[in-house]
Amino acid sequence: MLEETGWRPGPLEHLLTVEPANGITDSLHHVYWSRSAEYLGPPEDDAESQRREWVPLERIPELVVKGELRAANSASALLLLHHLCLG
Repeated sequence: MLEETGWRPGPLEHLLTVEPANGITDSLHHVYWSRSAEYLGPPEDDAESQRREWVPLERIPELVVKGELRAANSASALLLLHHLCLG
């Protein structure tokens, strides 16, 4: 996370495990989250993503429906987090 975003997470908690290409590969992706993070500076490779921004958890379902959050791992993890924290 530090290399990609410039933030060092606090203690990690397992959120879920998904198979992003079920039927094609048996690859498992384990998703973790943290309740805290410390900003240490810009990411090492700023070209890794087009933009980074904080989005309120309340907006996640809207972003998924609008197609603005399309990455399957991110969408499933954030929707689960939305349900657990706000549902």
